[in-house]
Amino acid sequence: MLRDTWSSRTIFFTDQPCTWKARRRGIAALQGLRPQAPHRSFSVFTVISLIGPYRLCWGGRISATIEAKTKKVGYLHAKTVYSRNMFKRTGIVFLQLFLIAAVAPTGSAEADTLVGRASVIDGDTVEIIGKRIRLSGIDAPESWQVCRDEGGRRYRCGKDAALALDEFLSRSRPTTCRIRGKDRYRRFVADCTRADGENVNAWLVRQGFAVDWRRYSKGMFKDEQAVAKASRIGIWRGSFDLPCEARAMRSKQPPAC
Repeated sequence: MLRDTWSSRTIFFTDQPCTWKARRRGIAALQGLRPQAPHRSFSVFTVISLIGPYRLCWGGRISATIEAKTKKVGYLHAKTVYSRNMFKRTGIVFLQLFLIAAVAPTGSAEADTLVGRASVIDGDTVEIIGKRIRLSGIDAPESWQVCRDEGGRRYRCGKDAALALDEFLSRSRPTTCRIRGKDRYRRFVADCTRADGENVNAWLVRQGFAVDWRRYSKGMFKDEQAVAKASRIGIWRGSFDLPCEARAMRSKQPPAC
C-alpha cells in the first residue's frame, strides 16, 4: 500500500485491479500526500514516475510502498514491489502476442485473402467468417428487384440471382476471396473463386445473373456479358433495369452507374 509515514494514513490499497478508476484514485491519493516539515518536500510527479502507476499497471497488479525517511536533509525513498501475479499475467500477455505474431499472415497476398464457407447475402455479396464481401466489378439485381421475362411476366430476378449463387458455391467449397479494398459501406471488395478455381464474379455475369459494372471493372467482364446477352439467359431473356438505376429510383437519388 502507499502510506503517509507522517500521519500513518493509508492512501492507496495494494493489489487493486489496474483499471483507470484505480489509477485515478492512486493519483488523487498521491496529490493528497504532503509532508508536514518544510525540508521534507518532494514532487508528486516524481513519486508517480517512481511507482509508475501507468507503466506498471499494464498486464497485472501493483503492490507499492512509499517510505519517507528524514535525517539532516529530508529525502523520499520510493520502492516498488511487484506482485507475483503481475509477472505471471505479463508473461501470459507476451506469450499471446508471440503466438499471434507466429500465426498471423506475413505476406501481403495472404493478408488480403479470405478463405472459408461463403454465405450468400444477395446476388453479388457473400460473407466469410463474419466478413461481408462485395464481389468486385459486377452488379447483380437487388433482392427486392423485379424484372420481366420473355413473355413480359414479372419475376424476382434479384432473388433468383442469390439462389443461383448459393447453389453454384455449394458445389465446390471453400470459397477464396482476394481483397481489393473496401467500399463506402465498409464491405470488402474482392475477386472470388471456388475450390475448383472457377471465378465467381465472371460466372455470375456469364450466366446472366449480374452485369459488368464498367465504372469499377473497366470492362473486365465485357466478354462474359456479351455471351449472356447473345444467349438470352438470366436477366437478358427479358427486360430489366440496371441494378444501379433501380437503386437510384428506389432512393430517389442520381444513379451511380
